[in-house]
Amino acid sequence: MRFEHAKGADSRREWEHRLQRMADIGRASKYQAFKHSLTLLGLIYLQRHDQLSLPDTIDEPSSAALRLAEVIERHKGLQTKPLSQHLLSGLSSIEPAILTDWLRIASENWPVEGFPEWFEAKLDELGFAYHHDTPSSLTRLVASLFSDRSPTTIFDPACGTGGFLAAAAEQIGHAALFGQEMNSEAWAWAEMRFLIRGERHIKLAIGNTLADQAFSRLAPKDGFDLVLTNPPFGMALDPNTASRLSRRTSNLVGGLVGRLSSETAHVQEILASLSNSGAAAIIVPNGFLSRGGTDQKLREALVRNDSVQAILGLPERVFAPGTTIETAILVLNRRKPDDQKGRILLLDARKLGRREGNRAVLDDEAIERITSRYRRWGDDVGFSRVLPFEELDPANCSFSPARYMEAATPAATMNPDERRSHIAELDARYIALCQEYEALRLQLARSR
Repeated sequence: MRFEHAKGADSRREWEHRLQRMADIGRASKYQAFKHSLTLLGLIYLQRHDQLSLPDTIDEPSSAALRLAEVIERHKGLQTKPLSQHLLSGLSSIEPAILTDWLRIASENWPVEGFPEWFEAKLDELGFAYHHDTPSSLTRLVASLFSDRSPTTIFDPACGTGGFLAAAAEQIGHAALFGQEMNSEAWAWAEMRFLIRGERHIKLAIGNTLADQAFSRLAPKDGFDLVLTNPPFGMALDPNTASRLSRRTSNLVGGLVGRLSSETAHVQEILASLSNSGAAAIIVPNGFLSRGGTDQKLREALVRNDSVQAILGLPERVFAPGTTIETAILVLNRRKPDDQKGRILLLDARKLGRREGNRAVLDDEAIERITSRYRRWGDDVGFSRVLPFEELDPANCSFSPARYMEAATPAATMNPDERRSHIAELDARYIALCQEYEALRLQLARSR
């Protein structure tokens, strides 16, 4: 056992060293250097794993890299959706000598066993500038909530690089996986992820789910059994799209009208996409839990239809550095157990997890505590509360866990060092929020 563990650690060090060598040679930005290097390592792995032969002729290096991708795409049936178009774009602008060295390093002999796990971890770690991609600790938490279910279909309508679907495949079991992503490069990484995993029961599409329901013809007629997703936050929809979405969901939520944000529209669409016994876990910004207007109407409709099962408040900065917006998990269920009908579980996990730099990370202990309480569905002073619907705030039907949580026993007074550290952390958070506000203000000003 120790030998196998040491062997795996040696392999990981080898892949890390090789990736870093390629990135250092590139002398490019971290994003571009690691992007092309990781792509080439992934392609070489697929070529070796499937024992694919390459042409003997040697062209200039960019053509050789693209030909490698073409052989794999043809073998995997991806000619109409070429990964190389998105993951190897810009190769012609890289100096031939650099690309030649990249190909040499990627093509050298290196261990294959365990590469898929390392590749996925590296993909999640690097992020590749997709600020909306979901941290792996959060995908593991959400998948663990449903690991006792046996869905036949699982869908992520905003799948990014495939983190939720990968976590579902590991924790929930054998189900047909469906994903859609509007960012074509993120879609390509998701395809690469599942090719390297050897996942066969998956279909991925490019497109905006709100405008183009690519799986309307592929999904079961009665809907998906499970939806796990982290949709984009705060994107206003054009009036035509908002009107169309309201009409499409009128039978479910009373024909909501008015200004729709992207997260509100996604909640409506996801509810509409579920089977009669389907469930969903949706990452939403905390604003969705208590805003008025259309959001309030939607919350009231979810209560009226008894479709909301739980709200799990997440730690602050779980999405940092991409965003400091505070978030929660909205759990929907079209067929709640009898003892849960007419009630909602509110859970406040803001203080769980640990800090890694400026990001909050949900460790195994935090995931276990949240999952256990979600399944046992009970009260835990200061952490969780089961609330009858009639006790929700009548003014705005707020779903915010903190609004209803009883205070736990006060913590011990901070010592001076802890107080200074906490003040510094609050100062840093204030600065980050100011920067995010200014960026959003400029973005709105340019869009006028």
